Amino acid sequence: MKIVEVIPKLISGGAEKFVVDLSNELYRQGHDVTLVSLYDTDQSCILESALLKNIKKVSLHKHLGLDWKCMLALLQFIRRERPDVVHVHIGAIRYVMLPLVWMRKTSFFATIHNEPAYEAFSKMDLYIKKFLFAFKRMAPVVISDSFVDTFEKIYHRTPVMIYNGAVEYDKEVSEEIKQYRENVDFLFVHVGRIQKVKNQLVLVKAFSRLIEEGCKVRLLILGRVEDNELLPPLSKYFNDNILYLGEKTDVRSYMKVSDALCMTSIVEGMPISIIEGMSVGCVPLVTPAGGCVDMIDQGVNGMFSSDFTEESYYQLLQQYMEFDRERRNNMSQSAIKKYQDCYSMKICAENYLSAFNCQKN
Repeated sequence: MKIVEVIPKLISGGAEKFVVDLSNELYRQGHDVTLVSLYDTDQSCILESALLKNIKKVSLHKHLGLDWKCMLALLQFIRRERPDVVHVHIGAIRYVMLPLVWMRKTSFFATIHNEPAYEAFSKMDLYIKKFLFAFKRMAPVVISDSFVDTFEKIYHRTPVMIYNGAVEYDKEVSEEIKQYRENVDFLFVHVGRIQKVKNQLVLVKAFSRLIEEGCKVRLLILGRVEDNELLPPLSKYFNDNILYLGEKTDVRSYMKVSDALCMTSIVEGMPISIIEGMSVGCVPLVTPAGGCVDMIDQGVNGMFSSDFTEESYYQLLQQYMEFDRERRNNMSQSAIKKYQDCYSMKICAENYLSAFNCQKN
């Protein structure tokens, strides 16, 4: 099968990493895969090196705003390549309006990577999506069970539901990373861009309270700064036990050596970071955002707080640390099993291929 994956830009983010991993797995399963990035790729992007060399990568040199030249370039590319499937992600969906009309033999899929109510960032974007999803050849995909009903209410269309996935991880952890466990009873890790929706101020405040009370804990924060205004108030809480390490190419090494993955987001889809954490037994401790609740069996393979406040998340951390070692180990093993049963990239890719084939037939 000839498949074209389309994203706005190849940057470090959950959806973008998912697209790279999915492209690699589809290629490994014998399919011809091309990754199209509307914008040029920043040279500092750490994801580009993760894309298999035999996968074609194309940039359409998009400018800021609605770029009609880019839309025409995508149409010309698809007409020339004549793929079986065009699979678009996040903001790239509006750029397949012309191919959808012209390319009758090509199937189109759009994965909604967030809660459907938050995915449309303007009224115009909502109208465009409603127009596109009115075509039967444009199949919507949601990533969590709880998103199906919401999507149906907004778009009056039943979507395909496919869980996100992540590749297996078997690398050894370096001694440098292992050193973060020294002199603490618990090591926690947070993976996410510094942005308002990630709600990291609640995270550092909760850990600051634990440290002030004498708890021997350490929090590692990994991710690039997307909102520069948020870093100064966060940095007031940074110290030897709340460490901001910036963007890292191999976050699962840090997850593998940590007890738990912390996430305090206000809005989420089905976070790749949770899936990657589960794959190495790093127990997710999260707020009840989006698909996070669907991923976690409370107290079995992870835990979620009752709400999004600092107090609620502080209580969650305390509860986890009060569990004995056997209970925590059981949660870690249950997280690994959940990954193996539901969230491996092999399973995810096979589900997408099944959907692609059904749409063709």
